[in-house]
Amino acid sequence: MIKLERVTNENYDEVSQLSVHENQVEELDWDLTAELKNYLNSDEEDEIIFAIYHEKTTIGLVEIGYYENDQDSYNRKKYGDLASYEVNRMMIDGAYQGKGFGKQALLAIIDYIKTFPCGIADAITVTYFLSNKVAKSLYQSVGFEETGEKWDGDTLEPWDNTRTDEFEMAELGARLALTEC
Repeated sequence: MIKLERVTNENYDEVSQLSVHENQVEELDWDLTAELKNYLNSDEEDEIIFAIYHEKTTIGLVEIGYYENDQDSYNRKKYGDLASYEVNRMMIDGAYQGKGFGKQALLAIIDYIKTFPCGIADAITVTYFLSNKVAKSLYQSVGFEETGEKWDGDTLEPWDNTRTDEFEMAELGARLALTEC
C-alpha cells in the first residue's frame, strides 16, 4: 500500500537517505539534502514535498507545486489552463525501482492533487528528458500526453529540432487534464 506523507523534521533523516542509481543522478538534478532543508525552513504554501511510503518503508519522494499560468505560458495558450499542479520532481529509491511502485505512487499523487489542496487547477503537468524512456512510459501509463512543448533541459531555451547532438538534453512537457480524470 502506497501512501504520501509530508516531509517534516520527524521523517527528514530517513527521506534524506534516499538515492537513485548512479546513472540517474544527473537526470534528477536535485541536491536532495539542500532542497529538504530549504523546504523545512520555508513557509511556502504552493510547493509541497511528500515522502512516498510502501507500508512503513520510505521508498521515494515527490515535490508538487501549484502554479497560476500567465498569459504567455504554453499550456494557457494551447489548452486554456489558468492554473496547474506540477510534479516538479519525483524519485523512487534505486532499491525499489522496477517493482511497480512508481506507477502506484503517481496514482496516489494524482488522487491527492484531485482534492485541489492549493486551489482549483485545469491540469497536472510533468516534464522529462526525451532520453528517459522509463519516465515517458510511466507518465503515459496513467494518461499523461505530450504537449508538444520541447526545450533544452540545460539552458531552458526552446529546442532546435534540427539539433541531433546531445539529444538527451531535450526536455518534454506532458499534461493530464483534471477534467478528464
